[in-house]
Amino acid sequence: MITREEMQAIDRSAIEDLEIPSIVLMENAAINTFYNMPKDEDNYLILAGVGNNGGDGLALGRQLLNNNKKVSFLITGDITKSSTDFLCNLKILQKMNVKIDIYKNVKDLKSHIDKSSVVIDSIFGTGLIRPLSEKYIGIVKAVNESGKKVYSIDIPTGLDANTGIPLGGSIKANRTFTMHEVKIGLDKGREYVGEVTVCSIGIHRNYKK
Repeated sequence: MITREEMQAIDRSAIEDLEIPSIVLMENAAINTFYNMPKDEDNYLILAGVGNNGGDGLALGRQLLNNNKKVSFLITGDITKSSTDFLCNLKILQKMNVKIDIYKNVKDLKSHIDKSSVVIDSIFGTGLIRPLSEKYIGIVKAVNESGKKVYSIDIPTGLDANTGIPLGGSIKANRTFTMHEVKIGLDKGREYVGEVTVCSIGIHRNYKK
């Protein structure tokens, strides 16, 4: 198991030392999550933040669309603050004429959830270090109370990757698809993560910075 900081160093080394573009790492993460996840449902909701965890979600949603699944997308953050790789995946979906919705309020969120069979949580990843705002606590609560299957990408939104303690609140996932290696917080916060599957980002699992 590794810490948040160790994973960040591995990502950095893959990009700088191995010279793998970050968007390639993101695409690998999405493809391997797709192949590892159950695909027995037809309607998926991608809840995406605007950082790289959200970019993973958009790329995963594209994989689901390409395999004839019905996918809706709801972006929860401020697009003007998006990461470069998130924007890359957003533009791909827009060029595919995929409808992308922006979070308005909890009522609107619940409407999206009601129409889905599975909620894909890609709001915040392992980089989260501060407590969730009231807005995101409301989102977490709505997802947790929905009764839908929830799959989290890398780590459930709100869970500290090192301590496994919720930062004001945490998604309770049925399954978590974590990248490269299990994070310490996934073990410590077992009640929030469900079944954990490790997904490759395209480098050997024993690769260390």
